[in-house]
Amino acid sequence: MNKTVNAIVWIVLFMLLLPSSLAVASWNSLPGTRLFAVKLFMEQALVRIVPTAEAKGTLQIAYTERRFSEAKRLLADQSSVQGLSYLNNQVDGTKDTILQAKNPAVKRELAQKYVVKLREVNSQLEEQKQIAVQTRPPTKSTPTPTPASPVTPPAPDVEQTIEEAQENIDDAIEELENQLDAPPENNDPNHDNNNTEFRPDNNSDKKDEKEKEKEKEKDRNNDRNNDRNNDD
Repeated sequence: MNKTVNAIVWIVLFMLLLPSSLAVASWNSLPGTRLFAVKLFMEQALVRIVPTAEAKGTLQIAYTERRFSEAKRLLADQSSVQGLSYLNNQVDGTKDTILQAKNPAVKRELAQKYVVKLREVNSQLEEQKQIAVQTRPPTKSTPTPTPASPVTPPAPDVEQTIEEAQENIDDAIEELENQLDAPPENNDPNHDNNNTEFRPDNNSDKKDEKEKEKEKEKDRNNDRNNDRNNDD
């Protein structure tokens, strides 16, 4: 999937006449760097260009995987949780793109793929959390700051931030699975979504009753005529 996405992105880059050096630099950029915004812009530009909901959803799923790779690199190299906020945003954005697909079959297929991918990401986040626990530095007593010394804000808790990202992923999975469990939509007014049987057509029944009454009346008239002929 990533190879296909990368190929499409490079084509779009050339179409937009972006300098190749800028494209390469931004493509490997991480959250917190100047070129990362360029990278996000190019990704979303591609989502707007592709014509189908299936292609949009496929791209967004690939972007979710990319956001996790970036967050993982930052956690490993710098013990930074900055990438997790971008991962959370991408998880929600991809979920919304999938749920907005109008074709039920496409929506279902994308949702199934995304649930599998999110479970993989959540599992790997758990591994990152365990690494953070094992490499946690010993707690040091914080000296009381003097009025002249600036107070440094505490660094974000890595384990807690990872857990928040996992909770966000769990919420997305639950919403997607609810969509998968929902009965298929049917706009036929004679069809009951809670029952596979079709409702009877009342108008058709009324027509049949009228036809039967006409037949009975015709038979009665024939009987009267026969009686008269016999009397004569």
